[in-house]
Amino acid sequence: MRILIFNFFSGVMERGIPIYCKNLRQALEMDGHHVVELCCPVWARRLPKGAQNVLFMLYEQFLMPVLALFHSRAVYPYNTASVLGSLHPGSLLIVHDFIPNRKGDKSKVARYVRFTQCVHAALGRDVACVSTATYRVAQKLKAFSKSRRMVLPNGFWTFRAAIKGLSFPQGDQVLLCTGVGQNKDLRGALDLYASFLANRRIPVALLGLAGDTAITQRWLAEHPDIDPTLIRVLPRLTDREVVEAYMRSRWVWVHSRNEGYGRSIAEAKCCAKYTIATNIPPFRDQKDHTVQLYGDSQSFAQAVHVIEGIDRSALPPQEPAEDKLLARNLRQWLKAGL
Repeated sequence: MRILIFNFFSGVMERGIPIYCKNLRQALEMDGHHVVELCCPVWARRLPKGAQNVLFMLYEQFLMPVLALFHSRAVYPYNTASVLGSLHPGSLLIVHDFIPNRKGDKSKVARYVRFTQCVHAALGRDVACVSTATYRVAQKLKAFSKSRRMVLPNGFWTFRAAIKGLSFPQGDQVLLCTGVGQNKDLRGALDLYASFLANRRIPVALLGLAGDTAITQRWLAEHPDIDPTLIRVLPRLTDREVVEAYMRSRWVWVHSRNEGYGRSIAEAKCCAKYTIATNIPPFRDQKDHTVQLYGDSQSFAQAVHVIEGIDRSALPPQEPAEDKLLARNLRQWLKAGL
């Protein structure tokens, strides 16, 4: 079967949805399907973000539906879909979260998300959620009630391939997996760091900012009592360097107010690392003996106390269950349309 995936930001972003698309493609190709990705052209990868967003919409709305005519299935993995493309009976919209669906969000991006999802839903085209937590939200909101809904979780084939054969000694720094969006709440995480980790002089490395130090520098200017050498923003990393960052960490810290899925928690498990994470639904779905959750400063302090008091070197790596679930549900989706 010929399948087209709209992976526009491949080559622009190293993390996030491009990784999701890589593993989606891997699962499909393992089953013998021919997969084509529509990506951002090389000449546009250095354009300003605003220009890339405009090009994203043009590619999604006009180029994707034309190319989809020559494919059995067309996958839209960025929370949005082509209005014309949704006419294709084999179109699939993948929903990562419902953050842009808040009625109070009047931004152009949020309106674009809501409009394209509305058209896709009205036509009853297929919809996939990237986690059971997002699937539950869709059910609660009665979203896409006409559509065939399923869970297509994150895959970890490419990440585990990068791990294979690698081993690094555990270091002293905590790896904080974060981002610049409001839901990531980077400043809130830094405030927790100042309250409970800075006085113990535990260094922290920030993964997910691709070298953007603006928020961190502003925060440090407001906290002159914090030693700036304790906080390091990691640059854009290769897959191997990301694995090394996990393996060299003291433990992993995932702080977010709202997510569709907690990929960093699963990656930490693959690298045999304990994790402290905020107590939100998608993170609760991944709770086990390796994960400590917190909801306020007091429970954060308790989580730090627990994780600092255990033998972290004795944890074996875990194989994520998501890979099998993704492969199985993809097969069911493809068979259902025959």
